[in-house]
Amino acid sequence: MISFSIHGASVNDLIGATAFNNVVKGAAAAFLQSSNQKVGVLNFGGINGDSSSLSDQLRALSTGTAADVTTAIDGMSVVYADHTANVAQRAMTDANAALSGESGRQKYHVIFSATIPLANGKGTSTTPTDIDNICIPARAAKAAGIQTYVVLVGTAGENAFPSFWSCAVEDPATDIIVHDPTSTDYTAITALLCKTNGIDLQITEVNPVAGTYAAFVEILNRGASASVRACLGSAANGDCSTGTNVDNGEYLVASVGGGVNGDVTASLPSSSPTTDTWSAYARVGTTTYDTVLYTGTYAQNALSGRSFELRAIGYNNDYPANWRPACYNVDGTPGSAPLAACALVTDSCPQTVTSDLGCTHNGAAAQSPQCNSGSSQAYCECPDTSYIEDTDSCALPVPVTATTCEANVAKWWDGNDYIFYQFDKVLYDGNVLYAITDNEGTNAATESTLSGLGNTAFTSNLGNAFSLSVVATSYSTQAGTGTGAPSTTISCGNAVTENPTSSPSLSPTGRPSEEPSESPTLRPTYDSPGVYMESVKDRGVCGGGEARSCCSPFGPQYGDTNTGGTEPSTGECSPYDNNEEIELLDSDGDFLQKEFVFKLYPEGFEDETTVTVAIYAYGLINQTDWANLTFTGTYPDDGLIPTIIGTDNQFEWGTDATTTRRRRLQNGTNTNSYTYGNKLNIGITPPGDSASWTDVITIPQGSSSGSFTMNISLADLKCNEGDFDCTTYADCQEWSLAFAIVTLDCQNQTHILGECKPLFPSTRFIAIRRSDALCAINFGIGNQEDELPDWFWWVLIALIVFLLILAWLVYRFWWKQKKTATELGDAEDELDQQIADNEAGFGKELDVGDVAFNPMATGVPGMNRPADAFGNELHQRQIEQQNDMVDVQAEIFQVRQDYGQVNTGNRHHNQGGMGQGGY
Repeated sequence: MISFSIHGASVNDLIGATAFNNVVKGAAAAFLQSSNQKVGVLNFGGINGDSSSLSDQLRALSTGTAADVTTAIDGMSVVYADHTANVAQRAMTDANAALSGESGRQKYHVIFSATIPLANGKGTSTTPTDIDNICIPARAAKAAGIQTYVVLVGTAGENAFPSFWSCAVEDPATDIIVHDPTSTDYTAITALLCKTNGIDLQITEVNPVAGTYAAFVEILNRGASASVRACLGSAANGDCSTGTNVDNGEYLVASVGGGVNGDVTASLPSSSPTTDTWSAYARVGTTTYDTVLYTGTYAQNALSGRSFELRAIGYNNDYPANWRPACYNVDGTPGSAPLAACALVTDSCPQTVTSDLGCTHNGAAAQSPQCNSGSSQAYCECPDTSYIEDTDSCALPVPVTATTCEANVAKWWDGNDYIFYQFDKVLYDGNVLYAITDNEGTNAATESTLSGLGNTAFTSNLGNAFSLSVVATSYSTQAGTGTGAPSTTISCGNAVTENPTSSPSLSPTGRPSEEPSESPTLRPTYDSPGVYMESVKDRGVCGGGEARSCCSPFGPQYGDTNTGGTEPSTGECSPYDNNEEIELLDSDGDFLQKEFVFKLYPEGFEDETTVTVAIYAYGLINQTDWANLTFTGTYPDDGLIPTIIGTDNQFEWGTDATTTRRRRLQNGTNTNSYTYGNKLNIGITPPGDSASWTDVITIPQGSSSGSFTMNISLADLKCNEGDFDCTTYADCQEWSLAFAIVTLDCQNQTHILGECKPLFPSTRFIAIRRSDALCAINFGIGNQEDELPDWFWWVLIALIVFLLILAWLVYRFWWKQKKTATELGDAEDELDQQIADNEAGFGKELDVGDVAFNPMATGVPGMNRPADAFGNELHQRQIEQQNDMVDVQAEIFQVRQDYGQVNTGNRHHNQGGMGQGGY
């Protein structure tokens, strides 16, 4: 929901209605998404006597975009002069009604105003003392899970006074922004609403030791779905649960043993902290998104069996007084929102007193009666009047802890000068009323619900130091009575005049400088906090005890000294001393990280501080440009870092000062494919592919520094065949990727908003390049590791020849062996045949026809020589060859031959009458 003021004197007369409305529209365009959101628009003001004029709904909460916001604002009809009030309370009430019914979404209410909240009913006589009480609807918004942010359009100390809005937001140090109406840079606003990766976690209940429930930590996810880890006792991995996915609006309950119910549950290690002092952490991966350190004077002691719970889910969980022991017989509400108030249970107080010393367990004196009089005996009456009743206990009321305040003299719309006091609110989000006594005014205390006071009763001598006496009264949760904390004296110093007034300052100026000069102004700032970027020597030339104003503010626009503050005792304020060239070495591998540290000033100051940091990408630069910072455009002349963004927010090619900063490192037509989109193929995250990056770094309580890490990745520089415009060795040596790291703002809790300032050095230029040695390795220049000596080739040739000869000899040996084996095999086959023939007998084939073997034969002629199988075989083959060559015409006579005794006579003579005789 977007609400904006239509107060005539501040919006229309001072800022200009068009300029003011353009800020609202421009900011909406910066922080709204292009889809998947609901948007509503309200205006607020107040016409005297007309309650219906306090707020007007220009657009109901429904799906929409920034264009719908512009349409709603441009379409309204307002007579600004009629609106003499600035009733933000009504806008908050209407926004609460619209947003409370939403679930599964982040619920934001952004308020734009150009003055303090002003009540209706006084018309043109309205003065800064006519305060509109925005704290009541603010508490309701926090209980409903609505996060409120305030944008004050104008100049701090002139028309913008943040402390008058401090009860509206969860964290006044970060959630209230003063925006210059001439600026179109909405980075600080978008940083609040556009969380990193959409993650927004809040610790809402903790049971440090087992009681009715096991020890547990409850975390509410107010942002995008994330894998959340809960830690109890410390943020070390061993004390944390494993990552568990939690959707928007869900409660993660991580308990020892994992048995405590919630929307999502997880298991904690068995270790746990002490009962009354504990710490809890909400993490995603290794990044901590919320921390609660429960300790201190205003942290209540435990009641046995009960958890500690946040009084409302939107209360600041860094304030110990915003925590309470869980209600009687309830003992805790894991997995759901806390009870709005503890129910009164008859006779619960005596039981609590018996078991836990109940009404005295936080240190209240044991006086009678401790429990409320009457029959109910349902809550502590707290007879010790220095304590306040808090149902089952008596708690110390929280005083104003601020010791300093800011006093500004500004001209009001009626032409009179008013002094505006601002101090840090009480660290408690419940019902508080301030009794403020001004040492320059009357002795009567002025009652205010806001940690600010507007007063006309002051002396004309502004050279005197101002101070306030403040008593903060906190109201009980049951009886409704108030108990005042001890009075706090706050020193405000001399009043600062932002614009000339009818009562000029001691040394009138048109507009005093924001930082003290070498001759201090009436507003000393030496000991006010600041943040600077760590360099080789802390604060560079301003290290070693130099004043806060050393080189601050800094920039070439201040002339030869480069500063509007004081010069260092040694050296000079130079734009070159704190710059850094990061050379990537072969030993770094393909990935390395670079940490950038931000430190608190003064030394020993360790309050929790948020630092808004930006990175601007300049693209590809050469070494000459780096040496003289010419790549930064007009920075050497005016100290300004412009935002030069091309089409589709991409880097552009170019050589002139206005486009060099956004040069695209490869053009849109070449065919090369660079992993990281630039010719050096170096990936830098953050900012990644973006032209700029902005984030908020938290320096935790008790620490003097915080940091962020830049991830640097390298990929191959080789080109594929057919590519053109490839990176050359000379390119690798000559070019770097340039960035500016700028400290935009800082805020802390215990000092007045706006006092924490970025100190020198607040800007650092860095150039990231491959070292010459790495370039040489990438391109094989001067690297002889891949070349072979000449003698190697002669040895290789000789070895090849030797192997060829050896192969030939082996082949010859194999061939001879094979030939001999073949011949031997043939001979063996013939011998086997010969043996077979011998065994078959000499006449095995002589029984063919009428020729028979003569068994009476005594041998074969010529067969009495020794047996020589191979010789005979060879001889036989020779005879066969000779026979084959002879072609003889011969007749074959078949002659019968008889063996043995033969009768040669006529065998038939006796019968044939041939006479006697034989053959």
